[in-house]
Amino acid sequence: METFLNSLLAIFTQVGNLLFVPLIIIILGLVVRLGFKASLRSGLLTAVALAGVGVILTLFLNTLQPVAEAIANKMGAGLKLTYIDVGWPACFAAGVALPIGVSYVAIGVLVNLGLVLLRWVKTIQISVVEPIMGEGLIGYVAYAISGNYFVGLGVALSIKIITLILADWQQPAVNDFFKFEGVSLIQTGVNEFGLLGWPIAWLLGKVPFLKNRHFTADWVQEKLGVFGEPMFLGVIFGIGLGLLAGFNYIQIITLSIYLAAAMNILPRMIGILMEGLIPVMRGVGDWLQLHAKGRKVYIGMDPAIGTGHPAILTTVMIMIPITVLIAVFLPGNKVLPLGDLVTLVFTFMFLVVPNKGDILRSVITCIICVPILLWSTTLAAPYIHHALTAAGVIDGSVPTLCMFEGGQFYWYPVNKLIELISGHVLPILQ
Repeated sequence: METFLNSLLAIFTQVGNLLFVPLIIIILGLVVRLGFKASLRSGLLTAVALAGVGVILTLFLNTLQPVAEAIANKMGAGLKLTYIDVGWPACFAAGVALPIGVSYVAIGVLVNLGLVLLRWVKTIQISVVEPIMGEGLIGYVAYAISGNYFVGLGVALSIKIITLILADWQQPAVNDFFKFEGVSLIQTGVNEFGLLGWPIAWLLGKVPFLKNRHFTADWVQEKLGVFGEPMFLGVIFGIGLGLLAGFNYIQIITLSIYLAAAMNILPRMIGILMEGLIPVMRGVGDWLQLHAKGRKVYIGMDPAIGTGHPAILTTVMIMIPITVLIAVFLPGNKVLPLGDLVTLVFTFMFLVVPNKGDILRSVITCIICVPILLWSTTLAAPYIHHALTAAGVIDGSVPTLCMFEGGQFYWYPVNKLIELISGHVLPILQ
């Protein structure tokens, strides 16, 4: 039995959403009587689009990674920031290596289904990858502190429920901004930033200089014509970031072409994805109207499908050097952003959406929120470092973390509370 479970886990972690999400889409299509051929087509289109998004997003992230590291190393030269950001893959590897956290994720899937059936939430999260490095990993640390399996489970499920509620709350904005019909975006470390993004966007909308301006990607393209297209913006940002990183002219040309490719192709992949999802979601809507009038169900997708929006890509490329600059001079910060600088494309998603894609207001909102991200990560750092060490991902000799995980605001307050109640402290904190 243990061998079977390990094999099943290996399949999901290696293939992940490419297997799980299309399978759910096909099953949903059959349940709502869309027909086998139509359901299969929707599932395959979803798989193809997710593969395309994954390839192009990986190209975008891998292209920007050395740029971000070069900028961070140049700006942070001579500084001694305590923790090194090694990027989210380390936390994902830790989540997979810690079976307790994986069990929390599996139970969370059942709880999610139960809450939907009870009509307490509308989002069904159909990804098994993101929760592993989200509530599963935080739950493990809670278990490590308390020594009690059910304390860790309670923490993981509580975070799961909060994230589902936030996904439900933000779904209308996702629908308006991305035109994702019947789809919500859900991931810990992403949805929570909407709690900051919405009030800041509201305040910025009251500022005379900003409220009547609409510095969106469409506005840029209208003013600049062909030079305002996402493809040309990729070239412009490639040149600017390449010069800032100290690249030679060959590296700058390569960087510019790759960024242009990512900004041009990603939105096309999202179009294919929605071609697969929309028939099923319409079928679900019709089925619910027939069998449960007034009821809504959202398909909770990985926020990766929203990263192709030009306003998000543009905002993140502007914010990479600004984030490093803030980290260098921010009092109380102990984190050197490196590995997860490029994942700001996820972290900042719900800072851009509330501003309706206005790039100027989005950048201002991000600048306001970066110190909160860095302080949160600094407080969470010992707990994340413990999880990485316990999983054997790092040897523990160098203080290490994942900034994307640190952006999940639960790490410090939840585990600090458990320390106070249980009277136990992780060895690394003693």
